[in-house]
Amino acid sequence: MWYTGWDGLTNRIGYATSSYIDADFLSIQNAIEFADPGDTILVHPGKYNEKLLINKSLTLQSTDGWQNTMIDPAMDSIVRIQGPVEVTVQGFDITGGSWGIHVGSAEKKVNILDCFIQGNTADGIYVVGGGTLLNIERNIISANGNPGGGCGIYIEQAWSTVNILYNEIGVWWDGEPEDGTIYAGNNGDGMRIDNVPAGTDVTIWRNNIAENGDDGIDFPSVFSVHGSVNIQENIIGAWVYYYEDAGSTRFDGNHGDGIHVAQVGDTGSINIEGNKISENARVEEDTGIFILGIYGAVTVADNDIGAWEDEHGEPYLGNEGQGIFVSAVFSGGD
Repeated sequence: MWYTGWDGLTNRIGYATSSYIDADFLSIQNAIEFADPGDTILVHPGKYNEKLLINKSLTLQSTDGWQNTMIDPAMDSIVRIQGPVEVTVQGFDITGGSWGIHVGSAEKKVNILDCFIQGNTADGIYVVGGGTLLNIERNIISANGNPGGGCGIYIEQAWSTVNILYNEIGVWWDGEPEDGTIYAGNNGDGMRIDNVPAGTDVTIWRNNIAENGDDGIDFPSVFSVHGSVNIQENIIGAWVYYYEDAGSTRFDGNHGDGIHVAQVGDTGSINIEGNKISENARVEEDTGIFILGIYGAVTVADNDIGAWEDEHGEPYLGNEGQGIFVSAVFSGGD
């Protein structure tokens, strides 16, 4: 199926075919409703003023990337995924809603790839319930939430497998230093996961998480970590984006802790390894890594926590509070 946006002459989405349809559609949602499970919907460049409900297995993919393909519904959730489905959403600028992407319960598999999710009043990505596999990869997630909060990624309960890889979560500069548009960090946490049940696996790898209004990565509740969590090779706090030509853009740390963990349960394990954690806690004297209540296993190894210097000689300052704060290691905790 093929769809295109407004071209200045017509508001038809474009020409589309499937095994049952040979027609033009007036909206992406209209195309979703006619698609067969397993179809791929390819969306041409344009600005689409609509909200989407995806309740069947399919792939929704732009042909020319998020730079040329925007979904802006004027409030409400922009992309809502629900049901026992396998869904991929790839290559969209998702802006102007409440939640950018809302993922409901009972999903089998959801991929959110190569999107620019920004300027939504609640969370950029909001995930509830449970599911089998959740992949969030190579997205830019900026400027979400109102002054009262709103996270870049908010997961109420981790799925069986969660992969959060290669994302820019927080402040972002669109363009060269002299003429780009800056997008602020998310108003709340960069990433918040309320509950990691026993038997689940969460991998957070090679993300840049900067200038968010609260913690960089937050496991906030006493139900936090009862499964397995690996946080590896991320930059959590200050970092510099170097352009191919001369020039660079510097981003500051998060306002709260770099990593905040409220509890590691007796079946839980968390591995924090190879991260750069600097210049966090700019509002209060919070910490680089905060862990409260260890009943399970915690490993912290080979991180730069505080001042460090990158390969270009750029210096980074320490966190405002402690580098690592650990309180209450209980019997059986390691």
